[in-house]
Amino acid sequence: MNKHLIDRILITLFTIIVAIGQITTINAQVNIQVDVADTGIEISPTLYGIFYEDINFASDGGLYAELIRNRSFEYNPQEPEHWTAEGSTISLVTEGMINEKQGHALKLETTLPNGGISNEGYWGINVVAGTQYRLSFWASPSARGRQAVFKASLKSKDGNVLGQTIIAQKLKKRWQKIEANIIAEASDPEAVFHLQLEEPGIVLLDVVSLFPPTFKGRKNGCRIDLAEKLVALHPSFMRFPGGCYVEGNHRPENAYHWERTVGPIEQRPGHMNANWGYPTTDGLGFHEFLQLCEDLNAKPLYVVNIGIWHGGCTPLDSLQPWIDECLGALEYANGPVTSHYGKMRAANGHPEPFNIAYIEIGNENYNWNMDNNSDQSDHYPERYQMFYDAIKARFPEVQCIGNVQSWGTDTPTWRNNHPVDLVDEHYYRTPQWFVSQYHRFDNYDRQGPAIYPGEYAVTNGYGTTGNINAAMGEAVFMIGMENNADIVRMSSYAPLFVNENCIQWRPDMIRFNSSQSFGTPSYWVQQLFSTHIGNRLVKCDMQWSIPQDEGVYANSTLDDKTGTLYTKIVNLGSTGTTGNLQISGGEATHAEMLRLAGMTGEDENTMQYPNNIVPRPTNVHIDNSGRTLNFDVAPYSINIITTKLK
Repeated sequence: MNKHLIDRILITLFTIIVAIGQITTINAQVNIQVDVADTGIEISPTLYGIFYEDINFASDGGLYAELIRNRSFEYNPQEPEHWTAEGSTISLVTEGMINEKQGHALKLETTLPNGGISNEGYWGINVVAGTQYRLSFWASPSARGRQAVFKASLKSKDGNVLGQTIIAQKLKKRWQKIEANIIAEASDPEAVFHLQLEEPGIVLLDVVSLFPPTFKGRKNGCRIDLAEKLVALHPSFMRFPGGCYVEGNHRPENAYHWERTVGPIEQRPGHMNANWGYPTTDGLGFHEFLQLCEDLNAKPLYVVNIGIWHGGCTPLDSLQPWIDECLGALEYANGPVTSHYGKMRAANGHPEPFNIAYIEIGNENYNWNMDNNSDQSDHYPERYQMFYDAIKARFPEVQCIGNVQSWGTDTPTWRNNHPVDLVDEHYYRTPQWFVSQYHRFDNYDRQGPAIYPGEYAVTNGYGTTGNINAAMGEAVFMIGMENNADIVRMSSYAPLFVNENCIQWRPDMIRFNSSQSFGTPSYWVQQLFSTHIGNRLVKCDMQWSIPQDEGVYANSTLDDKTGTLYTKIVNLGSTGTTGNLQISGGEATHAEMLRLAGMTGEDENTMQYPNNIVPRPTNVHIDNSGRTLNFDVAPYSINIITTKLK
């Protein structure tokens, strides 16, 4: 049976079950009174953003659209991992490279016609009929001036040709870049790339790259469906590139160093993503992150390494190179074209500044044992101050974010007198914990630093891929943030992406394989909240009669420029009910309601059923006065009512 037909059947059954539940609980009421004339705090326009980290193969094999795995043969110095010889002999060589950034190339030797190599990409290459794929590679001949004829093809796993091109190239130089296009005539989500020599010979190959069409047509760009899911979140900012990814592990070379991630891809050596256990090409580099922020209309938030990695650190008296690296990144992003790094940015295709708005000084580097290198907290206040002073002296427009305790306490604090624009709190807990934190920010000191919950998610009790219970717990926490958006200025769920073939962390907002992707219920909560919020909190009182061991949470915000009221209602329990929204200070001219709900709290989305839990419109009725809205509240649901006022 077609899975989309199954989805429709399940949705119909769910609607019937919810309706039955509403009939049996018709006397239970959720009553909400909203006074749109009684406006409260101003909602931070940067409240909802996203946090990107290269974890779970989020970059290579994920958001970064490159289809060839180990394109530069740098994964393993002993063997060309993920490449297979076909009628040929292959080996790695280390002399006579393209440039000083590349350490290995592939020697291909064949004594038979059509000998070559193949690559399965990242758990299969998604080939779609009618699509043009952009191929490039570097070749060096055994004898200069010889005519080489390459056959590049995409084939199904059983060997059927899906698309093919013949490239006849006279190899005049020591290294020569070769480019071609392959147009697919058939489809396969697990295709294999093949590169063959039509005649026997010896050739060196490096930086073998294959790209599908990319988001906004960027040459070294992003996978379209994954980038579009980020667009749908309407993020006000993007925190990048991590996370623990920024810090690295074992040695400073495994930390993130922005300068080695810019420029042509053959100038990028890549590095070991040691914290998450796999190498990265750095194809999705500093420039691409900044470009993605611009394409998303999101302010860049750059997390900088402060000379601390997992298992070690640079002494305070030797910290200047790390500070210089930070200032160089800011100059690349914000500096004029007359500056050294601004000129580099322009040479890479972006003369105008990207304008980094925020910089986070360290990642999870201010925990309890500040002098214990093993917990990545060596003299954090002193390190922070050195970076802060240097940043503000040259880039006073950039807001600085400080670390607070990231584990071992539910009450992290900024334990020094250094100036700070925001502090970053991290929470990975149960659904119940997040519900219990609904009032968390009510009593925060308004004279203290602004708050940025930069990483939060239900990580215990989320099910397999992320269930509606987890999403509801996070939604209650987010309502609490909205209610305190005068001090909670920013927030971002973590992590964003996971490749279903290699998982280091669960759960994640967006799951994908080579050809498909879907959002978890947590993704849809983030999407609904970020796109349904006003600029002012308004007075919202609620009474409800659902059993006390369950719970209903609600708030209302007003966009006073458009006269739009947004009311969010979360029903944690198994009891469906009816509700009404009574409006004073205004009249409703139109109202609509979106609902995210499961039949049980354990319901999830999967690759087979990606639309099991997605926002769906539901009925809301406006009475003749325009002041009362009637609706139902399904069990295990997040509901958002959008009301146009006059």
